[in-house]
Amino acid sequence: MKSSKNYISDQTKNKARNSINKKILDDNNRIFKVIHKDSNVISGLSLIVSVIAICATVYFQIFFENNETSASFINGTIKHDTTLIAHIIYNNRGNRYATILRNTIIFYQKEDSVEKNESNGIKFNSKSERIYDDELDPIVMSPGQQLYRKLNQSIDFKNIDFKTENINPRDTIQIGLIVGFLSPSGYHSSNILKMGWLKLDTVYKIKNWSFHFINKKLESDSYWSDTSSK
Repeated sequence: MKSSKNYISDQTKNKARNSINKKILDDNNRIFKVIHKDSNVISGLSLIVSVIAICATVYFQIFFENNETSASFINGTIKHDTTLIAHIIYNNRGNRYATILRNTIIFYQKEDSVEKNESNGIKFNSKSERIYDDELDPIVMSPGQQLYRKLNQSIDFKNIDFKTENINPRDTIQIGLIVGFLSPSGYHSSNILKMGWLKLDTVYKIKNWSFHFINKKLESDSYWSDTSSK
């Protein structure tokens, strides 16, 4: 038989063991509750973030208007002193439709002057030569759409009255593209893309010319409207 002393010792050990086990169990329960609570918090935050993201997406797609259209002149050439060829790309980066109303190639010397009045430059009539006549059939681009246009411009400087056109044939002549577009406010606005330059000889033939790439965002504080019917 065990002595009473040993029996008391075993009881003490069992109580101590039970106490430790209970403490471990309580600690585990507390940890589980904390984890469960944190999981609920994380799930709730994830739900809130998802709702915010969905609301933001709906707002930017439906209510927020982003109008961003650009025109890029990518390459050009002059053939036989009679034809200028320009390669243009229009890009609608916005989330609304964009309308290009016209493409007009213009030759000028004073940029500020031609921006105020297009008559201070030379514009050849090339409707029959133009591959795509935007003045008769405007370009309408859907959101995110990109379009390529090739323009053929007939040119003939030998029959130009340079004095009337405010051009000095002995100086460098700038080559520009007037892009007419519909502004977000609904007005007919225009920007000029400076595509390059040319020089004429004494008999008004083209002796030198150069083109360079240019990209321009179409935006303007000015506009014009037809007042002839008023």
